[in-house]
Amino acid sequence: MFQRCGFADAYANLPDANYVVGYPFDGTASFNFESYDYYYDVDLAELAICDLGNMDLGGEHSITPPIVESLARRSAQGALGVLVLDAHLDLRNEFGNTRYSHACASRRILEKKGGSTYASIGIRSGCKESD
Repeated sequence: MFQRCGFADAYANLPDANYVVGYPFDGTASFNFESYDYYYDVDLAELAICDLGNMDLGGEHSITPPIVESLARRSAQGALGVLVLDAHLDLRNEFGNTRYSHACASRRILEKKGGSTYASIGIRSGCKESD
């Protein structure tokens, strides 16, 4: 169920690799989130959003699909919208030998809830899967 940390799907051994990554420089990273989404013409900085900080229940977003499913059951039909703020699509069917990996979270949500009230902001990459 667990996979080793590393760059994307970089699992080749050095002698077999076509490309090599591993530069530890991170001096200019600011980890800022760009708040404007041009597709929806929405600037999150203009919305009244409260950040409660880290909650006791939390961790990486493999926990998101069951939480969304539970909230959807408790809300009126179609009243729950899902906004994903992520750099990745998370639409894999399986990753790390499990369908419940963080890399599958959006796919699990879309399977249960459908896409009519689902939006992703900040996406810069995704997987290339055929199924």
